[in-house]
Amino acid sequence: MARSLQRGQVSIAALDCETDPFKRGRVPHPFAWGLQTSESFRTWWGVGREAEVCEAIAQLPQETLIFAHNGGRFDFHYFVPWFDPGESLMLIRGRIARCRIGGRELRDSWLLIPEPLAATGEKSSIDYAKMEAGEREKHREEITSYLRQDCAALYALIEAFLAEHARLPLTLPTAALARWLELESE
Repeated sequence: MARSLQRGQVSIAALDCETDPFKRGRVPHPFAWGLQTSESFRTWWGVGREAEVCEAIAQLPQETLIFAHNGGRFDFHYFVPWFDPGESLMLIRGRIARCRIGGRELRDSWLLIPEPLAATGEKSSIDYAKMEAGEREKHREEITSYLRQDCAALYALIEAFLAEHARLPLTLPTAALARWLELESE
């Protein structure tokens, strides 16, 4: 049975990746990963670095919740081989809502903030052509800066959202219901 976590009991982290640009008939592969915590930002550059990212996730404090925006429809799928065996996987409408790696819980932040980060005004822009395999190394600094900004923006959005909630809701409807019940009891 999942324990009910309180905001003061956990820390958060934001995870994102950059991939080959999406094109018809192409399966995009991550070539850069970023992980933002309250203390640092870490990157991994190069295709096939998922094991290293999962290893770093497993080294975070046990009480850390790691959020990836749209992670349940994209980012988390690259980590399937490293999901904790025997742990239940929570799916919501085909989306991996919650999974565990190294005993750490990963959550899809889309379930709390169901809109693109660009719609929040927190996302910068980049020419995705720079992420093509033959181009990305020339633009590594710019791509890494873009990745850092995305992770920092997601971290700030999740931190602000969770600051409003004593419990740590998995979904926006759960958060709304909890808030409504609080107001009803006042």
